[in-house]
Amino acid sequence: ELLIAEPTQIIGKVAATDLFTGGLITQNSVATTFAETTRVVSVPIRAGHLPLVDHGSRVDVRVTPSTDGVALPGPAQLIIPGAILESAPEVVDPSMDTAVTLQISNEQVQVLVQAMRDGVIDLVAIPGAAS
Repeated sequence: ELLIAEPTQIIGKVAATDLFTGGLITQNSVATTFAETTRVVSVPIRAGHLPLVDHGSRVDVRVTPSTDGVALPGPAQLIIPGAILESAPEVVDPSMDTAVTLQISNEQVQVLVQAMRDGVIDLVAIPGAAS
């Protein structure tokens, strides 16, 4: 993998992988657009289950299988760690269901869509983590 030698090589590009302070940036670490590696998916959230989040927040996505879905009811399972919140309602009525949009990898789309059919989705905010 070729390292990025000049900051001008990444101007206008987006991170395609997680980047960490002090880490090296390779050409595979950046992309021209999000569309190359990610998708934006709308996720229903039950009343009272949306933590305080906004654009760029990172959240863990968990599913609890329900009796309405195919999977047997059981404990909540982490299905997507560190998803990026694309958008959330500015004002949330805690007594009403709502929806958010998440930016996730292409590979995570099937897991999330299936989980929405099989159970209840909860987002767990990761304090201090923003993209």
